[in-house]
Amino acid sequence: MRLIGVAVMGLLFFAQFQAHAAEEAAHPEPLNLRGTYQVYFGGVPMAKVWMAIEEKPETYQFTSAIKSKGIVRMFKRVKSINTSNGIRAASGWQTLRMSIKSEYSDGVKETRLIYGEDGELTERSLSEDDDPAYRPPVDKALVRAVPTYGNAFFVLRDLIYQSVQRGEKTFKTDVYDAKRLTRVTGVVDGEQNYQIKGAYTPVYRIRFSRELIAGFTEKEKKRYAEGEPPLYLYVSRNNFMPIALEIQFAFGSIKAYWEEEKADLKKPAN
Repeated sequence: MRLIGVAVMGLLFFAQFQAHAAEEAAHPEPLNLRGTYQVYFGGVPMAKVWMAIEEKPETYQFTSAIKSKGIVRMFKRVKSINTSNGIRAASGWQTLRMSIKSEYSDGVKETRLIYGEDGELTERSLSEDDDPAYRPPVDKALVRAVPTYGNAFFVLRDLIYQSVQRGEKTFKTDVYDAKRLTRVTGVVDGEQNYQIKGAYTPVYRIRFSRELIAGFTEKEKKRYAEGEPPLYLYVSRNNFMPIALEIQFAFGSIKAYWEEEKADLKKPAN
């Protein structure tokens, strides 16, 4: 299921008028939608990631649910739910609360992070925390105002939008998952028309790589040193919604495609 983690692996200004204009230009239009990423490995269904995104100019609510499927489910049954809310702060999008509950064949694991509006981490709770001798704890000061799995979607979307607007190619951000601190580098790798089920969408292709900062075990560091393939994210040029993801390994590829839920057009019963 590390592949899902890799896959399901991802988005600040003179006079009062000028500052207001810069702020408006720094963010894409808010998204309010629901849908599912269908994840495949070598063309075989692997997992699905359902997401509900409720974004306002100053607040967000994020929910995602990951479920293994197909042949993967025969070997590793996983169901994970991530709920998060937060605000737009001076540092950008700031998580206030994030909760992840993961159900495995052999038990349940839960993670909770609570932040103050100033970005200070006030609570970190894991049902099964690692031995510090095995996994060095991340210094609390390093994760102040750092994106989590709760707000990374919104942060990366902003960063991609800002890079495109400014004509810049590269951006960076750290991401904290309650155990590990990772530095993510994104590169705007060009424009193209991306095909999903016969329909083409104009997209920006974003190439992602990562750097290990803190909280990694010796085994994880060794695996990272062996090299990792880049992750490619395809973002709609219309609304900056990620519509596809690809990772190419020597033994196959992971691909994920977004399917938005359509609004129910049925008339309410009288």
